[in-house]
Amino acid sequence: MNTFEKVLFPLESNYNLNEKLLLIARVVFGLLFMRHGIEKWVDFNMMADRFPNPLGMGSEATLIIIIIIEVFCSAALIVGFLSRLALLPMIFDMFIVITVVFAKASFAMKEIPLLYFIIFLLLLFTGPGKYSIDSLIGRSINRRMSKLEE
Repeated sequence: MNTFEKVLFPLESNYNLNEKLLLIARVVFGLLFMRHGIEKWVDFNMMADRFPNPLGMGSEATLIIIIIIEVFCSAALIVGFLSRLALLPMIFDMFIVITVVFAKASFAMKEIPLLYFIIFLLLLFTGPGKYSIDSLIGRSINRRMSKLEE
């Protein structure tokens, strides 16, 4: 097989490339999602009274929770710390936006939340990859367990 054929029809996955792509995906989508939360934080006083309240907790409380999800969970995702745990509220957030907040909206309005939803689901299933704090912790636990078994 020549190089062109190997690229088109790979026989095995490129582990190192996949790990780097997971890092890039976490950082890019984490930063993009975080930007939404920072904008809400900056405009908090203007948004607090009129923010959607799909779960009946009150507009201000909902806005606070969304800011926490969009800023702090995104930060955890970016560095790869408790990534899968951080992704759960992010996925739930996008699910509520798609199915409740934009339930009657056009597909164009749902498109960006749907893209985030899908990316976050993919990251949930793939995990953060080896370039993450989670991976460092996992390797440390694994070494400690190996020493205990000796």
